[in-house]
Amino acid sequence: MAARAAHEQDARERRNEWLKLACEALPEAEVTILLTQAEMQYEDGELEQALATLQRIQDKEGDHRAALALTARTKIALDDRAGLVELLPRLARAKLPTAVLAEIAAPALEAAGARAGATYEAYMPLWSGLPAPVRQTPAVLRTHALALNRLGHGEQAATELAAALKRDWHAELVRTYGEVKGSDPLKQLRKAEEWLKAHPDDGVLLMTAARLCMLNELWGKARSYLESSLALAPNPDAYALYGNLLDRLGEREQAALAYHSGLALAGDGVLSLPALGSPPAARRA
Repeated sequence: MAARAAHEQDARERRNEWLKLACEALPEAEVTILLTQAEMQYEDGELEQALATLQRIQDKEGDHRAALALTARTKIALDDRAGLVELLPRLARAKLPTAVLAEIAAPALEAAGARAGATYEAYMPLWSGLPAPVRQTPAVLRTHALALNRLGHGEQAATELAAALKRDWHAELVRTYGEVKGSDPLKQLRKAEEWLKAHPDDGVLLMTAARLCMLNELWGKARSYLESSLALAPNPDAYALYGNLLDRLGEREQAALAYHSGLALAGDGVLSLPALGSPPAARRA
C-alpha cells in the first residue's frame, strides 16, 4: 500500500524502496510483489524495466498468466512485433480469459501476417493454436482474414468471413468481407447482394457492396450503393470510397468535396472548408 501511494505521487525511488522492503519482509509473496512492480513500471512508461521484472517472474514461475499478459502488452507498447509473435503460442496455452487473449492476439496475428518473409505455412499454426472462442472474436477474425488476404489466401478469408456472418452478423466482419479478394469477385458481390435482401438498410453492407462493385468495374451500381450507404450512415471510409469513385468518373470537384467530408467526420467536423452533404438514397441498379 505504501509503494502504491508513492507510485501515485510519482515518487519512484520511494516506491522502489517500499517494494524492496516488501520483498524482504514477505519472501513468500515475491511473485505478487514483482507483478505489482511491473504494473507500476508499465504505467510509468518504464517498459524495458517492466520486461526485466516480468522476466524474473517467468524465471521463477514459468508461464504465469498475469505476467504473460502484461509482457504481451509491454511488447505491444514497445512495438516489438517479432517478440509478440514469438510469445503468442505461450499465451494461447496459458488459459487467459477470452477477452484478454483476444486483445493481444489481434495485434500478434497482424504482425505475423505482415512481417518480412511471412508465409501461410508459418502463419496458420499460430491461428489454429488459439482457443476457438478467441478465433470467433470479431476483432481477431477480422485481423486473421486480412492476414490471409495479405498472404495470398483471400478466397479462404472470404469463405471464413461468410461462415462467421452466418453465425453472427457483425459490422466489422461485413466491412472486412469487402476488403479481401477472393478468387471470384463477382461471386463475392452476389453474396453481398444476397445479404442485402435481409439487411437492406445496413450502411456498412451497402458500402461493402459498393466496394465489390468497384472491384468488378460496375461503376453505376457502386455509386448507387454508396449514395444509399451515405444517406443512411455517413462515415469517413464511405466518403473516401465515394471520392475514389467520383475521381474515376472524372467528377474531380465532387470527389474533392467527398474526401473533405470524410476528413471532417474523422476530425469531428473541425475543418472549415465546405463539405458535401449526404447524398439522397439512390435507387439501386
